[in-house]
Amino acid sequence: MILLRVLLATIISISMLLAQAQCPTGNVSITSQGDANAFAANYGTCDTLPGDLIIGPGNIDDYFAFSGVRMIQGDLRTQAIYPIPLDLAGFTQLAHIGGDLFINSTLTETFTGLSALERIDGNLEVQFSSMLNFTGLSALSVIGGDLHVYISSDMISMNGLTALDTIYGSINMESIQSPNFSLIRIPPQLKYVGGNLRVLSQYATGMGGGNALTHVGGTLNVQGPSLQNVSGFSNLSTAGDLEFHDAPVLTSLSGFGSLDSVGNYFRVALPSLISLTGFPDLKVVGGTFLATGLGLQSITDFGQLTNVGTLTLADSPVLTNITAFDHPIEIEHLFIVNDPQLSYCHVQAVCEHLTGNPGVTPTIMNNTSGCMS
Repeated sequence: MILLRVLLATIISISMLLAQAQCPTGNVSITSQGDANAFAANYGTCDTLPGDLIIGPGNIDDYFAFSGVRMIQGDLRTQAIYPIPLDLAGFTQLAHIGGDLFINSTLTETFTGLSALERIDGNLEVQFSSMLNFTGLSALSVIGGDLHVYISSDMISMNGLTALDTIYGSINMESIQSPNFSLIRIPPQLKYVGGNLRVLSQYATGMGGGNALTHVGGTLNVQGPSLQNVSGFSNLSTAGDLEFHDAPVLTSLSGFGSLDSVGNYFRVALPSLISLTGFPDLKVVGGTFLATGLGLQSITDFGQLTNVGTLTLADSPVLTNITAFDHPIEIEHLFIVNDPQLSYCHVQAVCEHLTGNPGVTPTIMNNTSGCMS
């Protein structure tokens, strides 16, 4: 009798395990609510999908067929879903996506329903949707790939990514037709971006947040015709490149007080910037330091700068003050050209470059008397 009970218990346990493990073997494609209901009927106990979950195009009423799914090892992709749902309610237990989370051409307004999602190993990509913000992703802490957003005409903010700590890839945000998107806010807990941080915004007038960010491995590049100020990078210490251009009304670059090194390219080309300042801790620019601008009058406040690959001060018609370089700086190559009001360029770094590199010929020309050669 005891042996029979043990055998029966074993059979029940095996049956339960087999039921729990009943999952599709490949990708799952859902193009109707009937498909979703069939998934629930056939794989209702499945908690891990081994492939992609592709939803749409088609008419879907809700996503509650997937309420037991904890992990998708491939992508989660939704596209052209009509007429509802307007969010992602139904994925109540989904904590990990092994591939990409891709939202494209849907009426989806928020990420509500993904409150358990902690990690995306691939990209988080939003294109041509009706997204208002990122509400619903409050638990997401790691993106293994890129955060890529084509901001829609409806989007009003980047709010919702409150726990995001690390992006191993790049951030690419483009908001060309989004008049309600007036302020770009970097996620408040974001510390590390392994690739680029690129923002192009047609209507945004300011940029903030990001005060936890310490590292951008690639290019930090912000541009937009309405952008007036950039702040929120007070703890950023390293960047691969730093570029500010195509922002015709941007007048200040305050907020980079902790920046220590730029691996390659430091480029500021802003027609409305009068004084290039705000980088008191910058020590190294591994490649080119380029400063130019129609309104640029002075370059100051680079007192800790010790190494520059190529220093280029060019095409600034009202530049008169380059005291930022009046201390020892190792410069490999030097160009001071087409600055017609610059008469005082015999600052210490320039003079030591001329006397200390007899085999290197700098280019100093088309300035004014005192800085012609």
